[in-house]
Amino acid sequence: MLCRARVDVPTDKRLVIEHLSGWGRLPIGQRPYALTLSTRQYVVPHFMVSGDAFDYIAFNEPLKGFVGAGAVLEFFACRPSDNTSGGGDVTATMTGYLIPLS
Repeated sequence: MLCRARVDVPTDKRLVIEHLSGWGRLPIGQRPYALTLSTRQYVVPHFMVSGDAFDYIAFNEPLKGFVGAGAVLEFFACRPSDNTSGGGDVTATMTGYLIPLS
């Protein structure tokens, strides 16, 4: 796994996800095989350019997803386990809003 992030949803609210975007860089020749949310929504990474010993990717997807009160939303960026030499990183921004349950 390349990256993992989590958001805890308050127990009195529901999270509505509307958009996920970001970029990443991996050693040249490596590509992520999954950019996904724990809501089972997948984002397609697009190869942008190679330079400075890295391949750069970007993603930009409108979504509609829901995460229940008190649940955890996780974002995963994965690369094949046989291709993990060198470091990389992914930066993601999710937009959405919280709905009060009461």
